[in-house]
Amino acid sequence: LSALDFDALFCGHRPVSSGGRDALRQKLEWLREVEGGVRRLAESGLRPNQIVKRLQLERSAGFRYISMGDASASNLVASILRGPRPRPEVEAALDITP
Repeated sequence: LSALDFDALFCGHRPVSSGGRDALRQKLEWLREVEGGVRRLAESGLRPNQIVKRLQLERSAGFRYISMGDASASNLVASILRGPRPRPEVEAALDITP
């Protein structure tokens, strides 16, 4: 997407009316930095909750509360380490086996 010529970015996370391409690039850079940090700390033996604290990823409980726990720093770390997984009740409702 960042190769396309656009200015406004209307997304659910943080829409911007101008500078959208730069905002998208900055977000990708941040995510890559976080991924590198998570992987390095996991390789050094830290547990996911320790990684969240060390990288200071938990900023606000608002998104975690609204998303019923899906949007959380611990889920970000878990997704980096193991891939995304739906909540158990979602798996059960959709008859998904992990």
